[in-house]
Amino acid sequence: MENQALFSPPPLWALWGRSASEASRVGGCQHPLETHFQSSVDRDFAGGYAPAMPSFRRCFVLVPIVLSALAGCFLFPKPKPTEEIISRSAEKREVEAAFELQSRLIERPAGDDYLARSLWSELNDPLPHRHAALLAANGLRLGIVRGTVPPELERLMTSEAAVVEPMLRTMAPDRPKIVPVNGPHERIAYRYCKSLSERGEEASFEGAECGWAISLQVGEEGRTTITLEPILQHGSKQRYWNTTGTEFEVTDQRPRETFPGLKTTLALEPAELLILGATAEPAGTIGEAFCYPPSGTRQRILVLQARTGSRSANSATSGVAAALVK
Repeated sequence: MENQALFSPPPLWALWGRSASEASRVGGCQHPLETHFQSSVDRDFAGGYAPAMPSFRRCFVLVPIVLSALAGCFLFPKPKPTEEIISRSAEKREVEAAFELQSRLIERPAGDDYLARSLWSELNDPLPHRHAALLAANGLRLGIVRGTVPPELERLMTSEAAVVEPMLRTMAPDRPKIVPVNGPHERIAYRYCKSLSERGEEASFEGAECGWAISLQVGEEGRTTITLEPILQHGSKQRYWNTTGTEFEVTDQRPRETFPGLKTTLALEPAELLILGATAEPAGTIGEAFCYPPSGTRQRILVLQARTGSRSANSATSGVAAALVK
């Protein structure tokens, strides 16, 4: 009993992780647990490996590994299938190429009463009065066919003898294309009125060709917004320096004359036709340069129809365009 009173076993936490010899020093005497620790350590090292790590310590070691794996799932998600990426790219290209523009030049003898007068009484004037007056001062006018196409115009549009250079173009939004209408003129002279308050500036060029720069946008309620501006190129090709971001690019092109004051924007329904032509007396104006061929014995109007359409629809109608060209 006396020996038992002198022996006071140390708490287990004091013995944790210590060797058998250290455990004996903690209590100041040989503790029965010393035999257990000693035999356990000898057995473990005899097998060539360190003592087993306590279970709760192993848990702490695994926590960072688990957290890293979870973070990787969020920071580096699984890549999307290639098929899905290709499909979305195809859809984007289809949206970008979402317009088709059909153009026809109708040509008749100069002074033809229908092209000069009667036709325009059958059309709707979609422009504000002031802008329409500015176009007229430059020998130009435009109108829209809404509803039924006038019989005489429909006859001319389907006549191989009257239609010149029919074309069906595929267009992307906000990417202008030039529709040529006249030229080349050996020499051309005209007067350009920038406003109704001035008489205009006179200009003359050699080897001039005329056309309309046309761009399309998606409008409201299924309409197509069309922007037109007359443009004229002349002379021989010249070398120009163009800046493209941080680089310079050399291009060879003919000089161009633009007429920003005559730029026109309006909305078209898919079935509507836009007619561009000259006034009844366009002598010495831009209208004469654009609508009367160099011979001076013929006159022209441009008929446009713009609508939205998919890439597949454009492919389906390409045969129609080829037939019109022939």
